Amino acid sequence: MSGYFVLVSRHRKNKREFMSDFPDNVNSENVNKKYSPFSSLAIHYFLESGNPQLKDLEYLISLGSDLNCSGGAGHQPPICILSQSRLPLRKDLIFCLLDHCPSKTILDEEIFKFESLFSRLKERDKFEHLIQFLKIILIYWFEKEQEKEKENQNKKKKEKEKENQNEKKKEKEKKRKYKTIAIILDCLKNKENITEFKKSVENNEINLQYQDKKTNFNLLHALILSTNFDNLEAKLEIIKEIVNHKNKQKLNQKIAWVNYSELHLLSMLPVQPNFTVELTGHLIKSGSNINILDNYYLTPCYLHLQQININVDLLKFYLQNGSDIELKKKKPKFVRINRKIKPLFELFCASDCNDIEIYKLFLELGADVTTNFGTSTRDVLINLVCKSKNPTLESIKLLHKSGAPIIGSGSKRKIKYYDTTIWNLLYNSECNEKYKILKYLINAGADLRLPDNYYKSNILHFLCKNCDFPKFEKCLFFLLNKTQKMNFNLNSLNYDSATPLHHIMEHYTNLSLPFLKKLIHNFDGDLTLMNKYNLSPLAKYVIFTNNFNPQICNYCLNQIGNDKSFHCIDSNNKNMISTICDSVHPSIEKLKYLFENHKLNLNLVSSYLKETNLHTICRNPDCTIELINFFLKNGLDINQLNLYNQTPLFDLVKRGARIIQGYHSENLFF
Repeated sequence: MSGYFVLVSRHRKNKREFMSDFPDNVNSENVNKKYSPFSSLAIHYFLESGNPQLKDLEYLISLGSDLNCSGGAGHQPPICILSQSRLPLRKDLIFCLLDHCPSKTILDEEIFKFESLFSRLKERDKFEHLIQFLKIILIYWFEKEQEKEKENQNKKKKEKEKENQNEKKKEKEKKRKYKTIAIILDCLKNKENITEFKKSVENNEINLQYQDKKTNFNLLHALILSTNFDNLEAKLEIIKEIVNHKNKQKLNQKIAWVNYSELHLLSMLPVQPNFTVELTGHLIKSGSNINILDNYYLTPCYLHLQQININVDLLKFYLQNGSDIELKKKKPKFVRINRKIKPLFELFCASDCNDIEIYKLFLELGADVTTNFGTSTRDVLINLVCKSKNPTLESIKLLHKSGAPIIGSGSKRKIKYYDTTIWNLLYNSECNEKYKILKYLINAGADLRLPDNYYKSNILHFLCKNCDFPKFEKCLFFLLNKTQKMNFNLNSLNYDSATPLHHIMEHYTNLSLPFLKKLIHNFDGDLTLMNKYNLSPLAKYVIFTNNFNPQICNYCLNQIGNDKSFHCIDSNNKNMISTICDSVHPSIEKLKYLFENHKLNLNLVSSYLKETNLHTICRNPDCTIELINFFLKNGLDINQLNLYNQTPLFDLVKRGARIIQGYHSENLFF
């Protein structure tokens, strides 16, 4: 410690350097705090010495000197010592102290306050010295701010460079991902000759073993899914060459996430009979597994049956070459099945493909048509066939002779809501053999009753609602003969109090007078029954038919004497003419018939909107000039106002303006 006390006694004389005799093992424990180099008092003495060196100051600071602690006579921090006029201004020392001391706390000292600065104005030398000192501090702050700005700019540049590098990497990865496949597809598109393709393989222009690491998407998958290669024969030869090559791609590779193999992809292609069947056969011979499973544990055959358009040849090939018709232990997540059901056969029966040879193949492979489908009729095979659009009589006969049940009236199974075989046939199918299939099913014991406790509709109601198909009249007469001993007939009421005769008069577009006479005379059709809207079958015919025949109306009126629904006025003060004006098919023939023969009032005003029939017909999109002139000639006012002070012309311009296009005002009666 002798060097330190020599410094204290001789620091003003500057006889020796400060660090020449200073010990190396000085620390805060073995030195007195009052005179230790860690106190600001020591730095005060050091800065007031004749020629303080920057190295010595940095060494003192590195030992842990407290630069914020006030010391000396003025109790000021060390940096304030340098502001005194008797000491030379040392920029390097000031910068060093500012680097290790918060610069904002310096201005809080008393020496920099306004009072002390004002007091120094008397001594010009001291004031100029202080101003120079403050300039140095400001320069320091300015340089530091510039350094911070440069650092921030450098950081932003580095971040942008990193972002650009990441984007470039992503672009490179995307290009690398399908670069090989793109080259191969272009090569295949331009080289239809197999010899040229072999040369490109020998010259290493094409990598046959290419496979994406993330998705497992390989060359074979790309070729199967490629649609820009129109020559299927050349494409088939090239795929065969790839599969037969020494360095060929491994088969049965599954694409990630969906686990589709090459056979799964082939099964989902559009119908291309020759290409898909030949390629599937070649892949199976080369080692592809025909019963490989995807992510939902489905085989390629099952996946193909889920497509809209089924390739019959491909399906036959799958079944003839060992495709499993049963699901594995794990069930598909989106297929509801029981344990003992053959789901593949069930899916085929529900499809629109009704090829009789495929039915025979399923039966030869052991498909059990007599399996217990539970207590419901929902999954009975014949029921599924009748749900399809085009069932055939051959397929239903084959299933029935093989043991498939037809649910009869004595069955213990629960028949759920509208889920009988006959109802599915009449409501869902669109085949031309509907009459033959219906006759066969009923003779085989199909149940004609519907378990409908709410709508109270029977099979005749649904037949007459969907009556626009060939041989409808034969189907109706056949069902009427079968249901004579049952509780329902042409006069059975549903929840709307409507009979099957109501539906015939409303929906049957080919209604003829002889057919109607036969229904009324032979099967006791009642034309006087009203539904809950007070409409008779004849009123339904007049309102909804598009082929109005006055002879049918006259015949019905002769049978019943007078139709009450014609003259019935509802709660809104509307009659039959008002209903026709608001119907889908308003015609001048209907209005003339009702007005001339039944003398219905044309000038009724509705009680709700205060509208006339002219308002209603002008609002109808099917309005014509003839209909408007008919009402105007019979006394209706074109200037009649409704509840909203609107005339019929307003409704005509607003909703039916298209009818006056191409006409002059002279064509209108008004």
